[in-house]
Amino acid sequence: MRHFVDLYVIRPKTAAVRNTTWKELGFSDYYLSRGGKLGSVQGFGGLPPPAHLVDSLEHDLRLGPLPFAGFFFKPVKPLVRRFLETRLTGSLILASLVEDLPYEDNRVELAADGRLHLRYRIRRTERKRVTQMRRHLRRLLKPYHPLLIKQAENNERLAHACGTCRFGLNAADSVLDGDNRAHDLSNLYVIDASFFPSSGGTNPSLTIAANALRVAEKIAARI
Repeated sequence: MRHFVDLYVIRPKTAAVRNTTWKELGFSDYYLSRGGKLGSVQGFGGLPPPAHLVDSLEHDLRLGPLPFAGFFFKPVKPLVRRFLETRLTGSLILASLVEDLPYEDNRVELAADGRLHLRYRIRRTERKRVTQMRRHLRRLLKPYHPLLIKQAENNERLAHACGTCRFGLNAADSVLDGDNRAHDLSNLYVIDASFFPSSGGTNPSLTIAANALRVAEKIAARI
């Protein structure tokens, strides 16, 4: 699983903002919306230089459903870079994080040749929730003239990867027990985001830290 992340470039209403790379804002107003889970919004910090962003955009176009679009993009590339340089100067970047839910066919497998194979596709329900979040934020940020940089559907934008080490009662259908200990190795504990039952709708750092403290107490008691 991963978070479906979009970026919003907004113009502050005040000139008091001196450093636009700080991550000072976060809210979870849309974590629950009309009975469903969407996610949260947080400060993103600084973006890569505009030249790098333009190169990345050209790369995405070439790998997209219309590869020839990359050919037509090349002549306007300098104009796009200039636009981004102007638009990003003095702007704040917000990131929306939409929860990714677990599906059995989204998984990491060991291929016959020994390589890791990642199977992942975005379901229709997830696309619908991404659209709902975009609708909410467009309305909320309208006074700040937001520039939406869509990244949620791009599988190369892997944000906050989690899952793959499932909780459970036995080794037949899970990797870890309820204390994050591997079923088959008594001295192996997995306490990163791989044990998450879903990606959640917020940055996972504090959840990982809190669970690490819980597991540390379990290990101390066991010793």
